[in-house]
Amino acid sequence: MKDDKLAEEINVVLGRHIRNLRNDKDFSQEELAFRANFTYRQLIDIEKGRSGFTTSTLYDLSKGLDVKPTTIIKPLDDLYNEKKNIDKE
Repeated sequence: MKDDKLAEEINVVLGRHIRNLRNDKDFSQEELAFRANFTYRQLIDIEKGRSGFTTSTLYDLSKGLDVKPTTIIKPLDDLYNEKKNIDKE
């Protein structure tokens, strides 16, 4: 159960970050979905954290946003460090 909650938290954190990156580029959801070769619905689910994604999805998103894949997963560093500190306590 703990792993399910962590996976859910990761999806939410990454989805929020993707939405922020999209907004920083002034892309609509429709535009990013088109640029990344997704359906509008798929992008909504990713941004809302309702859907995890594969490395190929990460790659497509990075192409669509014109950023490196590491830019998209950067928030995982902070989440990892936060969880690591909690586990030490």
